[in-house]
Amino acid sequence: MKSLSLLTATFLALGLTRISHAQTAQDDAFVQGQRVQACLTAAASNARVPAGVLLVLLYVENGRPGMVSTNSNGTVDLGPMQVNSTWVRKVAAHWHSTPLRTYTALRDNVCANIDAEISQKGCTSG
Repeated sequence: MKSLSLLTATFLALGLTRISHAQTAQDDAFVQGQRVQACLTAAASNARVPAGVLLVLLYVENGRPGMVSTNSNGTVDLGPMQVNSTWVRKVAAHWHSTPLRTYTALRDNVCANIDAEISQKGCTSG
């Protein structure tokens, strides 16, 4: 009886593993969406603008984490908000960071990218 229970448990675990992989992908997307929403909400509050304004900018820029778009003038636009590379040194100074770390953060980190976009657009009061 123990071996039947173990076998049943194994089959159930294998079946649940397949379900959990699909669910994990959905959960990951949901959690990522929550993080983006939290970043937009915090940035909007800090900039004293409606979160919808930042959401529209995010939609219009049509970027994504890791994205680098080359411009005809030799610069590149980075990440979700497509922050132009001409801002890297200024943002690095503001963040007390290096240009390389700043470039990487602007390209790969949604919250950093949104923060820089607000600073670049002059939305912040500080």
